[in-house]
Amino acid sequence: MDPSEKEVPSAKPPELNFKDLEAVVSTGSSMYNLLPLNVGVSYVPLTSSAMLVRITVQFDTKDLHFQDEENVSTATINIYGRISTLARRPLSPFEDVVTVKQTTADLPKFVEANPYQVYEKSLPLQPGRYRLNIAATDLGSKNHGTYQMILEVPEGAAQ
Repeated sequence: MDPSEKEVPSAKPPELNFKDLEAVVSTGSSMYNLLPLNVGVSYVPLTSSAMLVRITVQFDTKDLHFQDEENVSTATINIYGRISTLARRPLSPFEDVVTVKQTTADLPKFVEANPYQVYEKSLPLQPGRYRLNIAATDLGSKNHGTYQMILEVPEGAAQ
């Protein structure tokens, strides 16, 4: 076989499961059943031309809907996020499921002792300006929350 005839594997983006949340991010629509969320971003230098962007999403535990099953209360949140160019060209979509479990008898004490639930995602990015969109759904209450911001990724540290 001639080397010029070799097939190059395609660089397809990962297959995503939360199509409803992806649609919310893509259209920029807001939802009325709100799930409040706070988002923070920090940067860690990787190389002179790349930074590790650490995205933190925080939910108030009191806002989560816990469902009781066999004396275990569970709250489940689907999270979809996307980093894109300012022109909205998607670069790095991600999705995860956050599950919080506690015995039903201890749930009131748990909510008081743990007022926040935190999700973190780290992604490498080159310096520049990007758009971050996040959508979340509490599966118990069907409440939704969205957040968007501009990321200003600074230059990395020289090595």
